[in-house]
Amino acid sequence: MPGTLPEELVDAELRTDARGRAWGVLEAVVSPHPQRVAPDCAQYRGCPGCPLRHAAPEFAAEWKLGAARRAFERIAGHPAPPGDLMQPVGREAFRARLSGARLGGVLGMGALPGEPPVDLRLCPAQTSASRAALTAFQADLEAQGLLDAVARVSVAAAEETGDVRIAVAAMDAPALARLLAAPLPVRPGRAVFAKLPTARDADLETGATALAGTPTMRFRAGDDTLQATMPAWVPQSPGTLNALRDWALAALQPAGVDVLELGCGVGTLSLPLARAARSLVGVDCVRPAIVDATENARVAGVENARFRLGFADHAVRRLVSGGHRFEAVLLHGMRAPFGARLMDVLPAVGARRIAYLAPITASLARDANALKGYTLERLDFVDQMPGTAHLMAMGVWTRRPNSS
Repeated sequence: MPGTLPEELVDAELRTDARGRAWGVLEAVVSPHPQRVAPDCAQYRGCPGCPLRHAAPEFAAEWKLGAARRAFERIAGHPAPPGDLMQPVGREAFRARLSGARLGGVLGMGALPGEPPVDLRLCPAQTSASRAALTAFQADLEAQGLLDAVARVSVAAAEETGDVRIAVAAMDAPALARLLAAPLPVRPGRAVFAKLPTARDADLETGATALAGTPTMRFRAGDDTLQATMPAWVPQSPGTLNALRDWALAALQPAGVDVLELGCGVGTLSLPLARAARSLVGVDCVRPAIVDATENARVAGVENARFRLGFADHAVRRLVSGGHRFEAVLLHGMRAPFGARLMDVLPAVGARRIAYLAPITASLARDANALKGYTLERLDFVDQMPGTAHLMAMGVWTRRPNSS
């Protein structure tokens, strides 16, 4: 039941809907768990976004780590190797990107049954920059009578540079025409885009039309300022970037070797890896990301990195057929695993070490089963979204002796 912890005694109300579905609503905690804390969020009762804000950080971390390791073992069919959990950020103001919908007079999220919509302008997990950006954007829409034209919204805000990127899905074609005909006020660093997505199109950025500003925003990673052009990725939890950079360097040990990075994005991890390596080749399937990565490397003075457009398995086959070999490989997995098409050909690059970043454990576990000739030595995790049940999984493989 939302809002509870194991072994607590609570008072709850059982509710049902018209379809006969039932759920429990917490009314009071009679016997609290010793690790219960105040969630410090006015909307916590109905918000599905941070279901563990009522658990002490140490307890929540232990629970999440156990759940993630059990998920790996269930999917992979063997024990998880040793590893650490990194917690580089706290539960307040860590999230620089948000996605929501227009729910009545609020740009927010759907709530648990029976509760009002979650107003993301009040979300304590969002950075002050992302909350301010959404607040100003909703005010501008309301001032021009355009709030009802918006169906969904996404916001990316970079605290240190002041850049903001907002994309909206219009309700319908007339609503999109209204948005295009009534440009929003110009705000420094803010870019706004709109589109009419199809039923299967969840991406609000690809193919969107500019209402104000440019599609390129800047953000900070360590000592680097990077640019990212829509729809290229920008950090969700920027406070974790330094930890991820340090982990990638320790995992790959790139000093003096050739590195291949699949899913390089705009070069967020590419730059520190290239500085240590003999050379780096980055691959990504998003064209603007490759253009940005090339420019980011140039601005940073990194001359031994080059970036290619393509899908991972195709790129690896082309590189191998061209005689290229790499001693270290970094994989950026998404929610879906890369799959056998990549894992079957990946050993041909001759890598001594392979590191894998995945937003969910299941992707890494499934690809681990498909990768032959390597041993998974470590399974680390980083808590990018404290207060939620999610962890980023990070695996390190080493090549087995006599593997070809």
